[in-house]
Amino acid sequence: MLAMFGLLLGACNRPPKSPAVSEAPEFTRHFEDFVREGSILLASTDQGVSFSSFAAQLARTTGTFEAIGNTWPVNREPQRLHFSKAVRAWGAAYKVWEYKVSGLTILGDDLVYEGRELRLLREVRTDLEMPSDLPPRGDPTSRLTTLLQISLKQASEAFRAGREVVTASPTMK
Repeated sequence: MLAMFGLLLGACNRPPKSPAVSEAPEFTRHFEDFVREGSILLASTDQGVSFSSFAAQLARTTGTFEAIGNTWPVNREPQRLHFSKAVRAWGAAYKVWEYKVSGLTILGDDLVYEGRELRLLREVRTDLEMPSDLPPRGDPTSRLTTLLQISLKQASEAFRAGREVVTASPTMK
């Protein structure tokens, strides 16, 4: 009897367990798909990839990210922000790379961007959250290459930051 009383008293003195954050199975499935596809895109851009392979993998990655939609749990907001930035930066890289492989260059003199070039630069700056100044002028091909490198670097950093949030938090594993 005394032993039973001790067990009850011990159980009463324990702090209550915090409820586990439950996530919808649909979110979990789409999230795991996105992390897998994004990791493949990250690895391929780190190792070197052709434009067509990049475009195909970006389509898969973006599709899985969009499938998550509005199902992000509140506790995953930091991840959503990192991953959203990565997807936007990869999208910017795609726009620049597509422009580059189509044989177009950023033309114009050292003072003026116009037409399609200006629209491209505005879109990319918005996607990358870049300051309003345009990339350094000089060789048009090197300007596109610089934008492409900036885009891929930002995507890589943002995606890695999102994955680190997953591994750093026990509630997000």
